[in-house]
Amino acid sequence: MNEVKHEHVFSLGVITCTPGAESYSLYGHTALRYCNPSTGEDVVFNYGLFDFASPHFLWRFVLGQTDYMVGAQPTAYFLRDYESQGRGVTEQVLNLTRGEEDRLLRFLLWNIQPENRTYRYDYLTNNCATCVLDAISEALDGTVQYPGEAGCRTYRGELHRFTAERPWMQLGNDLLLGADCDTLLSPEAVPFLPYTLAEFLDTACVIRTDGRQCRLVSETRVLVAPNAAGQTESCSFPRPALVAWLFALLCLGLVVWEWHRRRVVWPVDAFVFFLQGLSGCLVLFMFCFSEHPTVGSNGQVLLLNPLPLLCLPWVIARARKRRKCLYHPLNVIYLCFFLIFSLLTRQQFAEIIVPLSLGIAVRSASHWINTYRTHAA
Repeated sequence: MNEVKHEHVFSLGVITCTPGAESYSLYGHTALRYCNPSTGEDVVFNYGLFDFASPHFLWRFVLGQTDYMVGAQPTAYFLRDYESQGRGVTEQVLNLTRGEEDRLLRFLLWNIQPENRTYRYDYLTNNCATCVLDAISEALDGTVQYPGEAGCRTYRGELHRFTAERPWMQLGNDLLLGADCDTLLSPEAVPFLPYTLAEFLDTACVIRTDGRQCRLVSETRVLVAPNAAGQTESCSFPRPALVAWLFALLCLGLVVWEWHRRRVVWPVDAFVFFLQGLSGCLVLFMFCFSEHPTVGSNGQVLLLNPLPLLCLPWVIARARKRRKCLYHPLNVIYLCFFLIFSLLTRQQFAEIIVPLSLGIAVRSASHWINTYRTHAA
């Protein structure tokens, strides 16, 4: 693109794309548009670019070490891509002075240079929405006026707005995100998602250095109307909470059957403990090694960890011989304390945690009671 000149009459706007049907697009997307009718330049600065072919991409993604890039592409190509997906695109034209426009454009031109274009992605604090807001804030001759209070909004609550129709994806997030995700957000932290940023810009004001106050957005335009192809489909599977409570009820029903038969169906428990320990390997790995935000404050690691997997051979050996196993009474006591902890912690646990804990506790209690009944007889 040409070097910035003051005589150019151009506009800069924030692009917001509606959520898509794919899981990676559920939160929408944000970009910046530069349009200069006098030169015919019309490009989008896109902060959502990444390279699947980069070395160890998936492994680095798991570890939270994913690098994203910012690049410029013709607006027509950008809009055509989202139109083909059935996703809507709106533009909020920024109400900037000539000096602010010049400063912001110069920064964007600097940012897309090969040596400056890469940044470490963080889905809560350093993503397409936060990068755009930071760039705008730095270009202003003044400060953005945030609302006085953010209310009771949290990172998890905002994420839930966009995964409400995808409960199993929401479950995956909730199993990995820790207590820091439930901290009340400051007004400055609220616009971390494309739609929350768009909502913020609708009412945002700028207080100039000379004391003047004006709206940050002068006009909102619909560039692409969404259609049915891009709508997020509701999940047809039962909600995870329903499945988890059914599991707890089945565990209780099995206990009643075992009580009358004076025996324990240990293969069922071996399978349950195996799944608990296997999922615990992932949760503990993310807790200890991942750089993703908030995963290191996840109290659910007290339930989902590899210990049941490590103890499984011993538990199976004792069950097959119908002998007492210390694991079960200790597990019942431990799970009772865990359930109390789940009520007291500030972290919002995943909706399956309580019924899952109850079901596992019931199974260990059945082992404990029926083994003692057998030996007493």
